[in-house]
Amino acid sequence: SSGINAEYGGDIIQLQRRGYYICDSPYKAASEFTNLPVPCILINIPDGRAQAPTIPTPAPIKTSPVATPSGNSDALLAQITEQGNKVRDAKARKAPKDEIKAEVDKLLALKKQYKRFNGDGP
Repeated sequence: SSGINAEYGGDIIQLQRRGYYICDSPYKAASEFTNLPVPCILINIPDGRAQAPTIPTPAPIKTSPVATPSGNSDALLAQITEQGNKVRDAKARKAPKDEIKAEVDKLLALKKQYKRFNGDGP
């Protein structure tokens, strides 16, 4: 709009049905460096009506380490590695989705058990 071209840096303007804006840098017909037009840069001034919805974050669940059936994390880590190889093999031989999903579920259960035992993931 021709009205925006005349604005100076720092001026506050209202665009019809859009809101209020601060003119950060005014329009220039030609830049001193490139000789190309420089557009007017406007920064929106928030009016408080459109707020982002706040999503409550759940409190972290504290769990105590649970003993695994194997008794140590190295054995459990070996089981995770073995199960991961089974998943890779099933995907490589293009097994049915149900079989792959069952293997992945076993792997995820082992990882969850490892995390409970050690407090971190493999």
